[in-house]
Amino acid sequence: MTAQIAPSAAVKATAEALRRLRMRAGPDGRGVSQEQAATAIGQRKQSWQAYEAGQRQVILRSDVQDRLTRALGFTPEDLEREKAQVLSEPADGGRSSDAAPDQARPAAATGAARSAPTASLQVPVWGRGRGGLRGAHIYDVTEPERWLDLASLYGPSSRAMQLIGDSMYPWASSGTTIVYDLDRWPRREQGCVVETRSQGYYVKLFDHTDGEKLYVRELQPEERIVEFDLSDVVGVYAVQDRIDR
Repeated sequence: MTAQIAPSAAVKATAEALRRLRMRAGPDGRGVSQEQAATAIGQRKQSWQAYEAGQRQVILRSDVQDRLTRALGFTPEDLEREKAQVLSEPADGGRSSDAAPDQARPAAATGAARSAPTASLQVPVWGRGRGGLRGAHIYDVTEPERWLDLASLYGPSSRAMQLIGDSMYPWASSGTTIVYDLDRWPRREQGCVVETRSQGYYVKLFDHTDGEKLYVRELQPEERIVEFDLSDVVGVYAVQDRIDR
């Protein structure tokens, strides 16, 4: 009897397979941008992002797969082969944990499986604080008014890594824990984690992409734009949080 894949897992695997095909698309095989792919199917960039983020269940439909893959110059059979590869990989998706100075090192405790966390971190909320013309006031209570579940602020696709180096100071310094989302594309000027095939991970500020390059900003020793070839980029992930300890 053939094992069945849960619908959500199938959507995620298909979405990842589609992203990988896009990164190899184009006349020179160096990949095309999400905006270019979206234009090829007559939709907006946000629609294509939703497909790659696994937010469209219709990606499992054969007619949708045919339209998406042919827009990239591939076939549904190519997508199936890529999906089979995704499903055969370890839970961490083969993501490298190597890092060098000025890059980011994935924290060993994060794990990379895309399943929901089994435990939560709850913080008590004691009283209320107010700041006004007469100064700050704290209204104490004898017991927590509520509990804030920090795990609820993130999702199953959230990951964390520790920053090494000071190229992003004062936005983030060496030792800062970076929390990022594998399924979220960054906005301009938002922090991002760039995963590359050749050099591992980098943490920068997202600027923009075109059909060939990814452009990000670093802040030290002087503010400048850094370029990555899209053909070397595995993924670009939005930073959700920065934690200094």
